[in-house]
Parts: sequence; C-alpha cells; structure tokens
Amino acid sequence: MGDFKTAWKRVCGELDLHDFHFHDNRHTFCSNIIMAGGMLKHAKEMIGHKTLRMTDRYSHLEATRENIVQSALASHYAGPSEVTDTKPLFSPKQRKKDFKHTLEILIFLVVELEGIEPTTS
Repeated sequence: MGDFKTAWKRVCGELDLHDFHFHDNRHTFCSNIIMAGGMLKHAKEMIGHKTLRMTDRYSHLEATRENIVQSALASHYAGPSEVTDTKPLFSPKQRKKDFKHTLEILIFLVVELEGIEPTTS
C-alpha cells in the first residue's frame, strides 16, 4: 500500500494525464469561479482560503471575462429594445458541484487502483 501521491501519479498515468497534479483541480475551480462571473470573495469562500491575499493570484482573470455589471448597466441605459443576456452560463454553485463530482471520480479511481485514501488534514 502506497501513499496518495503515488496513487495519484499512477491513476494519472493510466488515464494518460501528463503533468496533472491533484492541486491543479483547486486552481481550475478558482479560475472557473472567476470566469463564471464570481468575484475574488466568492472564490475565497468557496475554495476555503483564509485570506483574500491567497485568492489574489486569480485577480488577473477578472479583467479577461465579460464585465457583467457593465453589460447590465449598458442594457439598462440602452432601453427595452436591446436585449442582452448578462447571466453567466454556469453559476458558481453549479461549477462547485461539477468540481466535486470530478474529484469524487478521481478519488474513487485512486482508492480502487491503490486501495488507499487521501489524508484529510
């Protein structure tokens, strides 16, 4: 019986995933929160960071997404003749659910292939 890192590497190898680390899932999750229209505060709370400083590494993504507030304000001033959909495609809640489901599958594979479970602390 090995440790979690060894099991993770083995599962990634069997799935032909190269240079993919368990922590990459957290990074992807935070990035998706921001890209879905969430703010840094949302990402901080959903990922469990203790401070906004930890989450600040994702701040560059705020500038790359469509500014939802600006779009809503433009639609308001444009009047009822111009319709603009300002809702993100997936809510942060849905993204979190998808992320958790993906992790459950990956952890299941690690447990099944190696017979071990990751530590919780």
